[in-house]
Amino acid sequence: MGTPEFATPSLNALLREHDVAAVVTRADKPKGRGKKISYSSVKLAAMEHGLTALQPKSFKDEGFLERLIAFRADAFVVTAYGRILPKAALEAPKYGCVNVHPSLLPKYRGASPIHSAIINGEKKTGVSVMRLDEGMDTGDVISRDEIIIENDDTYGSLHDRLAVLGAKALLAALSLIERGEARFEKQNDAEATYSTLITPDTGRLDWRKDAREIVNLIRGVTPSPGAKVTFKGETLKIIAARAEEDASCGAPGEIIAVTSEGICVQAKTGRVVITKLQPPGKKPMEALAYVNGHSVGAGEFFD
Repeated sequence: MGTPEFATPSLNALLREHDVAAVVTRADKPKGRGKKISYSSVKLAAMEHGLTALQPKSFKDEGFLERLIAFRADAFVVTAYGRILPKAALEAPKYGCVNVHPSLLPKYRGASPIHSAIINGEKKTGVSVMRLDEGMDTGDVISRDEIIIENDDTYGSLHDRLAVLGAKALLAALSLIERGEARFEKQNDAEATYSTLITPDTGRLDWRKDAREIVNLIRGVTPSPGAKVTFKGETLKIIAARAEEDASCGAPGEIIAVTSEGICVQAKTGRVVITKLQPPGKKPMEALAYVNGHSVGAGEFFD
């Protein structure tokens, strides 16, 4: 059971070592201006391997739960499916429902742990494999695998590394379960934290924050939903930036200088040097390429 690209390495890993009876993924959705029907990454992978793909609107769809139970699966594997499973589904398989979650539980429960780890300036994160219960990411943990968050990691790069790590951790956990050697550790709810709610507006930059916070936000929402500023009536997407600890010499959002390294913008403390951005309707470009085609000078402001 899975939907986005994060889940496909886990599906591919299962196909190498186990018999996959079927795939469950979210219903197809219209996408873009033309409302063309878009398949989930997991459905595309299922089609490629000739697997049955079930796409219920909910577990209450007539006959769906019965059909699911009829597979007599040893386990249901859940990776970024996007729905909480009802008790009847949790209890159906012999070994229960095994979930791959991209955080070191109980830290960052919820739907956006990868974004949140970068936005909050974490130095490490990882994947947890757990046995699902009726709560949101509250089940007993089978394993945790750590990974360092590099200084240049974005949501996109960290997502891809965690997806690969999650697939490896999943196979290892299933092997332990099958051999009867898995240890199930209860989570400490008192230590639980929850993911930031990610919306299209999450990436709107607030120059009244510290430079490091702003750069972490840019990294944490790149490539999606993207960091945004307004300049002369246009919404620019900020693709890459770095923080400098220089003393304040302007108002938050003020362009301090345009140098060979990029566009220097004053934050509450420190500066943000924007090195790559994307104007509306254009491809991402170096900040200096944008400057060469537009009037950008010291004393102007990014909103």
